[in-house]
Amino acid sequence: MSKQLFSKRNISVVALLASLFMLSACWSVAQRDEIALAEVVTLSKKVMTFFSEMQIIPEAEREYSKFEAQYAEIKGDITALLILNRARLNNEDTVEQIEILSGHWDQDIKKHKEDNKMIDFIIQQRIIQYSDSFSAIILGEQVKEAEGE
Repeated sequence: MSKQLFSKRNISVVALLASLFMLSACWSVAQRDEIALAEVVTLSKKVMTFFSEMQIIPEAEREYSKFEAQYAEIKGDITALLILNRARLNNEDTVEQIEILSGHWDQDIKKHKEDNKMIDFIIQQRIIQYSDSFSAIILGEQVKEAEGE
């Protein structure tokens, strides 16, 4: 009986099943998370509002100090979103997108602090850049829903 249990054929079948199981884990995608999606949408609105309100202010009055608290608050929101998404299984793509977004936000803070101004052209570029970033994250969540069905 023990000879049959450990036969080459049985070991091969077990090895094959184990390999398929590991491959399926590699190919799996995080499930859609409504809370994470809502956080992305909320953060997107906050960032778009931030730049839109900045654009209303005359260029000469756009000193960094006037926006420092908002920069910090949004940075905190980005960090919280990153933590939330890192806790989700098989969610590396979204985490990478949020890390890129966080890096851009850090660069924008540094640039505004150094220059102590923000011209309309740069604001328009940031609106486009962040809109694209948030759209990619949201689209990624929608794909997860479609693949999960």
